Amino acid sequence: MSPHLASSIGLLLALLLCAGPSSPALCAAARGLLQDDQAQAQAQAQDQSQQVTVIAPGAAPGAAPAPDEVGYITSAGKSILGNDISCDQKQSDGSDAPFCRVCGGRRSVRARCDANSRCVAFDMETPDCGYLKAARGPLEPHEGFTSYAQQ
Repeated sequence: MSPHLASSIGLLLALLLCAGPSSPALCAAARGLLQDDQAQAQAQAQDQSQQVTVIAPGAAPGAAPAPDEVGYITSAGKSILGNDISCDQKQSDGSDAPFCRVCGGRRSVRARCDANSRCVAFDMETPDCGYLKAARGPLEPHEGFTSYAQQ
């Protein structure tokens, strides 16, 4: 039980005793303490209601963004149609890949995007791998993907 709650319960009990044969001075003191306690609780509630939490645009309300999401708009269940950036990777047949696939987690993919002047977004296909993009859209529904676009 919190000290504030215990104090309030004690004061209320003292006031209930005032209904019976007790000292008028005790009742007056209990009423004064109860009023002070209520005023303090109202002031604390007002202070808490005025607190503001700043989060990155695009982040879920009430949730602070992870440090690697700041500066990006997140679109879960979507991917960017086309607009792939090539980064001299080869496909299994030896031909040049028309995309840049980066693995190592979202932070690694973001770091590669941030280091590439053409990259303004990336799609995560899995929690480990994603693709660098030269445009923020168009977005299309794509189950299992999450798109991150620079603001």
